[in-house]
Amino acid sequence: MRVDHAKAAAEATQHLLSLGHRRIAHIVGPHRSPMAQHRREGFLRALRKAGIEAGPESCVQGDSTVASGEIAMEQLLSRPRRPTAVFAANDEMAVGGIRAAKRLGFRVPEDVSLVGFNDQGLAEIYDPPLTTISIPTRELGYRAMLKLKRVLAGERVEQDEVLPTRFILRSTTAPPPRTDRKK
Repeated sequence: MRVDHAKAAAEATQHLLSLGHRRIAHIVGPHRSPMAQHRREGFLRALRKAGIEAGPESCVQGDSTVASGEIAMEQLLSRPRRPTAVFAANDEMAVGGIRAAKRLGFRVPEDVSLVGFNDQGLAEIYDPPLTTISIPTRELGYRAMLKLKRVLAGERVEQDEVLPTRFILRSTTAPPPRTDRKK
């Protein structure tokens, strides 16, 4: 039982691309997390598909906490060619990114757009409400328990079942600022 993290991350990145963003950064989750690695792969795949070369500067390391999202966003927004959009590997780092952007005088989404991942409870109630990828966590848990029940009963079960994610559009994304739009 799983979701396709790479596909969902590519969808989040594609949303930013469809708005006209070309300088998109990614706040990556922990190095050792397979989910974080898959989300990074999806981000990079979407950029390559759009013909955008992504170098090491495209990704800033986080550790899945609000504090690491703040630190990463501070780094990104202090660059001479700052990104106009950021895809964070989870909602907590995205919220940290919003906090840092506001503290530094940037408006979300007018100056910088953000997309998170997981659709945690805070995503909908944060100011502004966070655009994110929703994972069917309850369904994953329910189906895993049903599968376990069948395994314990000696029944055959499907080994790999992929559940769909959903893109949730809220208020943290918009086209890039006029000065950064592709002509």
